[in-house]
Amino acid sequence: MRQPQWLLIAVVECLFLCISGHCAYHNRKYITRNIISMHAGNVTELVHRCSSTKCCASYFRLVGNQAEVMLEGELPSKQKYHSMSEQSLYNLDKEENLSCVDGEAVLPLCSCRTATPRPINSADLEIQQAIGRGHFAKVWQGKYQGSVVAVKVFHAGCKQEFSSERDIYELPLMEHSGIARFFGAGKSLDGGSWLLVLELATCGSLHHLLCDKRGSWMASMKLSQSLSQGLAYLHSDLHRQGTHKPVVAHGDLSSGNVLVRADGTCALSDFGCSTILRSCSGRPGWDSLKIIADCGQVGSLRYMSPEILEGCVDQGWSLVQADVYSLGLLLWEIWMRCSDLFEDGMVHKHTLPYETELGSSVTLERLLLYVSQMNKRPSIPKRWERETQGALLQELVTDCWDHEPDARLTAQCVVGRLHALQTIHSV
Repeated sequence: MRQPQWLLIAVVECLFLCISGHCAYHNRKYITRNIISMHAGNVTELVHRCSSTKCCASYFRLVGNQAEVMLEGELPSKQKYHSMSEQSLYNLDKEENLSCVDGEAVLPLCSCRTATPRPINSADLEIQQAIGRGHFAKVWQGKYQGSVVAVKVFHAGCKQEFSSERDIYELPLMEHSGIARFFGAGKSLDGGSWLLVLELATCGSLHHLLCDKRGSWMASMKLSQSLSQGLAYLHSDLHRQGTHKPVVAHGDLSSGNVLVRADGTCALSDFGCSTILRSCSGRPGWDSLKIIADCGQVGSLRYMSPEILEGCVDQGWSLVQADVYSLGLLLWEIWMRCSDLFEDGMVHKHTLPYETELGSSVTLERLLLYVSQMNKRPSIPKRWERETQGALLQELVTDCWDHEPDARLTAQCVVGRLHALQTIHSV
């Protein structure tokens, strides 16, 4: 089966140069998913002569083995910048002053994240019974420092997947009710397994809940609001008291990757396919700080947006818009189990998106034909159109899964629409 090219791996390097020949530079190379190598040192071969100043910042795109200058800009003087010797993002704790010998100190144009490591004390961790299994890890119920927790134990050879998910949880300002609480990460006592310790959601996944129970209007609204609020926070670009949380695209939203607490609220989890985005001064839009691999081979194919299925995503913000498409499918799943939207409460059994139309096992080719070429979506009951609330829900869902990414709502707009819908219902 042909596999799509999820992202064009266009390698962009931020190089900080001056004409003196002995200059500081900051180089990011995207190698594979979850791996970033960084260097700082002297430029000997890639020399870009600034047009109007001794020191400037130049953005390069690597095409094959050739570097092409994309943008040049003058830099402020006498500024520090953070540089890293080759290391993983987990160890971003080294700070240096680098400057041109005959020029002035340089400052990166792009905002950088710093990880906040939360190592666990394995001696305080008690693993009890197994409660779930995924592609990369097995999930156990356990106890950690007096709290009942979920322990995600990654399979042998999955350190890269562990590091990827841990890096998301350890971003600054990632504490939010719509995101699974993170206690810490580390290794098992025998040193053979990598662990993530998370909050235990007693209702399991959203998929499990929807299969097991139908919901009232208020229960469905609580699920929808908390889910949308969590995604809106994940997509937010926050700066608080000198701390920065960049935008994060989840990349693998599905009802199996959303947890449900005892109080009926949702929490996002499973960030193995997530992408950190960074905003760049002087450049419009967003760039990926990390490139995702072919998550469709192990992820949730039926939740992928048309552009992801087609392999046409070429910029970071597209991944955020793809999340909103997935959110639309999740909202459809939730409200299709709402008894108040069906006559006499006769709710059909839970089905996954496109399961009715394409069956329980979907292929990329069939999804491309149905979703992308035919522009079809999961069916919505006709009864929804005859009621104000149902019609507004239909409009909300269809505005999320619009074929055109730029026409889709933002997650924050979804939060606002749901609040308005709740207000109408309460009147």
